Parts: sequence; structure tokens; C-alpha cells
Amino acid sequence: TKNPNNSSQWMAALYKILPDIERTNARIMLMNDSFLLHRNVPELLDDKCGGVCGLAWTAPPNDPERHIQSYLRSVSACEAHNYMAFYEKSRGSVHNVNELIQLFEMNLDWTSSTTGSVSAEYEYAGAHPDADEAQRALISRGYPAIKLKKFFETSDPWLSQDDGARPRLPPSFSAVVYRKMNHDLNHLSEDDLENHFAEWGKDEGRIYSATRKLVVKRWMEEELRKMGEAGGTITG
Repeated sequence: TKNPNNSSQWMAALYKILPDIERTNARIMLMNDSFLLHRNVPELLDDKCGGVCGLAWTAPPNDPERHIQSYLRSVSACEAHNYMAFYEKSRGSVHNVNELIQLFEMNLDWTSSTTGSVSAEYEYAGAHPDADEAQRALISRGYPAIKLKKFFETSDPWLSQDDGARPRLPPSFSAVVYRKMNHDLNHLSEDDLENHFAEWGKDEGRIYSATRKLVVKRWMEEELRKMGEAGGTITG
């Protein structure tokens, strides 16, 4: 879950299946986003991938903020115990989605060892895996998951105007929509949401309007067409 208020529900589910986890030494798959899969990912269920296995690295090896793309990952039975213990110890310090992401998905301080126990199926592709340029490279190599919100872009002439010739925010910008469609920002005030969009969100393809249509990105439409022609299967 990405909602800190619902984290206890996730933990309750883990405690319920803990006996089965221990008995079978099972791996657990964590999924916390809506996305489309276009191939199976059995590698994530293989213990050879380490204690925590994600899809792709988000930065090169020398970047101190490098971590695994976390919206689809698996953890071993041992790391499931560590995850639960860390949650009990740290839950009081989690007050918003951003803190939850930092503690449990990026820093991975709850793992038994960050050396060799965390791996990814795909190496860094030149940009964060959510970026269009990385998605293009990864999908052509069999990358299995595409965030559904990454399929679309907002059809708004404001986006194609020069910075100096347009207002700071699109006329159709809504802080309510921006917060609702971008859960990692739900701890921000309305002013901070506007600042975030003006600084970063406009270039990240984030959804911000309830009145402007969403259209499938042209390059994504082409990739999906190629998958269909190749006889691939696309499942949600």
C-alpha cells in the first residue's frame, strides 16, 4: 500500500500468512501501483535474486540515491520478517506517503544487508525507469511492467508553449486533481503542489487537470502496436 493509514492492513495480512511463509520458505510479491504487464516475471520469485528483488535500478552504481524500482518487487521469507520488525519499530515516524516511500522502498534499512541482498532484473537504462526514454529502452528488452498513468499525457496547448510566453501554471491546473493523481505528493499543501508542478511536474508528465483530455503517448501507442504484431500478449 502507498497509504500510511492503511499500512496496518498490509501488516495484518502479513501476520496472517506468516506461518505459511515460514513453513514453505516462500517469497512474497509486493505490488503498489496500477500497471500493465506484458510478460511473466518468474525471475522475481526466484531466491537466486536475493532477499529483495525489484525490476530496475533507478540510477547508476555511483549514485548515492540509487535504489530499485519498487512498485513491483519480491522479498524472501527472511526479509519479510525484517520488514515486519522494521515496521513495528518505525511506524510512528511515518506520517505521509513520501516518508513511507523513503523508509520502506528507497532506503531499505530493514534488509539484513544492503550488500548482495538487493538486486534488480534490469540495470539502469539512462534515466529513472518511469521516464519515457528509459521506458522505451526497457520495454524493447522485455521489461514487464508499465505504469498505467505513464501511458497517457494531457492534451493541453499550454505544455507546448515557451516558458516565457505562458502563465506559470496551466489555466486548467487543479491542486486537488494533482494531489489525487499523484499519491507521493499528498502531504504537500496547495501552494507546494503548485510549486512542485511548476518546477518538476510539468516535465514529468504528471496528470493535473480534470477538464483536459488524456491521450495515449504516441511512442507508447507505437510500442503496443509492435507488441500486437509480434504476437505478444498484453494483460492487465
